Amino acid sequence: MPLITSFSQEILRRRHGLSAYQINSLFGEKVYEDSIEEKIIALNKVAEFIRITDVLTSEHIWFIPLKGPVLSYRIYGDVTVREYCDLDLMVELSSVQRSADLLVGLGYEPVGYQLPAGRSGQQIAFSHVHHILFIHRAHNLRIELHWRLFQSTPVRLRKLNDLVAANLSKITFEGRSFRVLSAEFELLYLVMHGGIHSWRRLKWLNDVYEFLNNTGIDWEKFRVLALELRASRLISLANFVLAEFYPEGPSIPLKNEAIPFMKSYAIRQINEVNEPEQETLDMKMDRLRFSFHCYPGLRYKFRRVCSATVFYLYHAFRKVDRTVI
Repeated sequence: MPLITSFSQEILRRRHGLSAYQINSLFGEKVYEDSIEEKIIALNKVAEFIRITDVLTSEHIWFIPLKGPVLSYRIYGDVTVREYCDLDLMVELSSVQRSADLLVGLGYEPVGYQLPAGRSGQQIAFSHVHHILFIHRAHNLRIELHWRLFQSTPVRLRKLNDLVAANLSKITFEGRSFRVLSAEFELLYLVMHGGIHSWRRLKWLNDVYEFLNNTGIDWEKFRVLALELRASRLISLANFVLAEFYPEGPSIPLKNEAIPFMKSYAIRQINEVNEPEQETLDMKMDRLRFSFHCYPGLRYKFRRVCSATVFYLYHAFRKVDRTVI
């Protein structure tokens, strides 16, 4: 049975994105020590997070920080422990364009697909994409501006948003109060996010492992949320990879389902030494097949095909940078 420590420290650091602190904890010794430069970069990311969220707060924009420094603080009591490439912020649909304009005003540039200017184009984007991306080249930091948690939702968007609104909590650090997902919804989001991405980066699995160890969970609330979001297969996959790489536990106390293809695909993705720079057609088809297994029912599969089709058509035929999907 493989352990997470069967991977080399270098693979865990560079390929799977674990921080020096996390690797040292796993191996029980000081394998890595952050350089002064790395510590400054981590603190600058936190400072930039504070700068951005202060502006959103001053403009009365409702937002939820996802993962990033807030999750690091929730798990470790330290905003600099987890490593992350992006800051993820979720805002309401009505605030997306205004938030995007504020980010541009703070020196961020749109990258890749962005919101179109017309209302009908924006509605297509809102229906098939869950975030847009910005980069600050001087800070070397990216922002993912979300309007929903997932691209292809297992339930209708209104129901997903209602569940988010009903399962919020607050956390305070740096003298500021932040609206966050409840502990139960946060864990479920981490499980679903990592599962949808086939756990190809073990940093996501480590987040779940540490969250289970360090956070009190009301398992009945979690069970109800899991049923509402039809997440039983993704929870089963999370329990499988937890048992593979953290066999000493803990696990999520829900009945596991038989998901052989999902298990084999996830292990293949995790064991890839390097993520491919460009997917082959076979890789794309395998990934689509995996996504079909994530949730039961034809409605989700139809949504998934529609989103994938629109997304690839956009990239194949786009004419200008301001057109999106």
